[in-house]
Amino acid sequence: MKKSAKSFAVAAALVTASSAAHADTIQYGALEELFGEPVTTSATGAPQRATDAPVPMTIITQEDIRRSGAYDIPGVLRDVVGVNVQRHSTFGADVGVRGYNQNFSPRILVLVNGRQVYLDDYGRTSWANIPVQLGEIRQIEVVKGPSTALFGFNAISGVINILTFNPLYDDVSVAEVRYGTNKFREASFAQSAKWGDNAGVRISGGIARAEEFDDGRNAGLGDPRKESLLLDSSVQVTDALQVGFEASYTNSRLNELVTGTTLGRDQYRTHSFKGSASLDTSAGLTSMTVYQNTLDLNFGGGFPVDQEVLVAKLDHLVSVGSDHTFRAATEYRTNELSYGPIGVNAGEVSYAVASVGGMWNWNINEQWTLNNALRVDFLSLDREGPFLGPTIFTNANFDRDLTEYSANSGVVFRATENDTLRLSYGRGVMVPSLLEFGLNAFPFGATPNLDPTIVNNVDLGWDHKMEGFADLLRVDVYAQKSENLRDFGSQVVPLGGPANLLLTQNSGDSEAYGVEFTLEGHVGENWTWDASYGFAKVEDSMRPGVTQNFEDTNSEHEANLHVGYAEGPWTADGFLNYVSERDFENGGALIPVNAYVDANVRVAYEFAEGVELGVVGRGLLGGQHQETVGSDVDQQLFATLRFDF
Repeated sequence: MKKSAKSFAVAAALVTASSAAHADTIQYGALEELFGEPVTTSATGAPQRATDAPVPMTIITQEDIRRSGAYDIPGVLRDVVGVNVQRHSTFGADVGVRGYNQNFSPRILVLVNGRQVYLDDYGRTSWANIPVQLGEIRQIEVVKGPSTALFGFNAISGVINILTFNPLYDDVSVAEVRYGTNKFREASFAQSAKWGDNAGVRISGGIARAEEFDDGRNAGLGDPRKESLLLDSSVQVTDALQVGFEASYTNSRLNELVTGTTLGRDQYRTHSFKGSASLDTSAGLTSMTVYQNTLDLNFGGGFPVDQEVLVAKLDHLVSVGSDHTFRAATEYRTNELSYGPIGVNAGEVSYAVASVGGMWNWNINEQWTLNNALRVDFLSLDREGPFLGPTIFTNANFDRDLTEYSANSGVVFRATENDTLRLSYGRGVMVPSLLEFGLNAFPFGATPNLDPTIVNNVDLGWDHKMEGFADLLRVDVYAQKSENLRDFGSQVVPLGGPANLLLTQNSGDSEAYGVEFTLEGHVGENWTWDASYGFAKVEDSMRPGVTQNFEDTNSEHEANLHVGYAEGPWTADGFLNYVSERDFENGGALIPVNAYVDANVRVAYEFAEGVELGVVGRGLLGGQHQETVGSDVDQQLFATLRFDF
């Protein structure tokens, strides 16, 4: 029996027993059991189906993650249409949403339980240093298009929102051991414990080692390694007050494609601490979060970078009747970056950002929902200390203030019980990164006069439910314009001698448009399948002399196919991924990267309750295939033993 949007909202309110739901307090498991599908609270603060969200969203469940056979998050994301994954080493990958993927891609907001895990040095994500194990992830929400007003800083091309199991509500006890080719070995665990009904803690950790992919172009690199540890706790102090604490640590040595066509060896150490509190009263839900992220990075073994971000957020969510939800939010963040050779003071660049925003979600009736959100950021830039090498600026040039707004608006129309239409608009703001503003290490020069990149996007989506061989058809059509794109170190400034200074510059504009199709279905009780196709066209309009190129470096076509089988203790899944050809831009030269088809298979048998042995083959159509100009991706075979206690 189908349930209307209003009955869904009423049931959600009963399950959460609060005036308005929040990601920290909602019992996802209860809602999933009630409605038989995953739910989200991230877009509006209230529980809703992904099809009812005012933004294009895909939810990847724990079952999807387990059966994917992937050993990291980029491997899981590969099967989502509109998400482009480019792997250049065993643990190194760049992820883009709807084009514009590049080395150290800086256009995605990545969150773990509300805490950003992308790195502010370049606004990028080191996927190997996200301190969660695949087995402790409840779901990954993939949001496409600029969503800064709804989700926060850096949400330009999209959002990857990672939600783990809540130790207060969920019992998690899982351990995995993986061994495979290239001497790949990995061990991970996640264990939760409860004290009565009001306190819970989860501890997780993992360690992985491997030999690097070696195709002759990147011989001689050290082998990659990574380890992480996470503690997450939650306490229901009173019926109205819930508090939480989280701490994490990662350590890794990775081979990464930074610039050019060869891999470099980088060492990472990250630390994070987060405290949160939620107070639920008749006046609404008030939530406060404070966290600090610290990055110690050594590029190439001889260029240390230290970066720290401190974020404090306060928001208030209130429901007026059953039709209106309002959210008021404020945020303050400070970012600091220092860098330079060991023992050399190269100064410090920093900025402080104060943000205010609001959201209004209106359930007009059982067919129509309107959501509007607005956010304004006030940024103050600063720099102090000496410069490392020549410069055309002084520290006084960094005394600069910026004010920018972002907006999201979405209309959801439930035309029939089987058809949902969604029209959404987003205006996102991507502030220059700390390295773009302030890196001064000859020949690169600090550039304090950069303008933010502005992205405007319109998306029209249609979800159609069916019965029989196919269950769901999803279609999304979008058009996007990016203004004031930035090209790192591309502006040549003569210094009066044989050497030149390289400054980052606003390089021009770009437009993108595309269409995405997803079809899901089943055959009988044992077989499931899904297929998707995405077309993305990028057209650049760059300033004269700019070598930055998103038009030719974009893969226009992608296609995915998945077939799954489950009966008794057996599960089997097969995946095909096709990515069309593109070019790789290197200093103005375009290097071809051929189209490829990747085939992955996982077969697993649960030979005792909670004990599963899985065999995974990746890249089965050939020995190696090229995804970037880094190392070719090797064919990989794994055996994974999983224990669910």
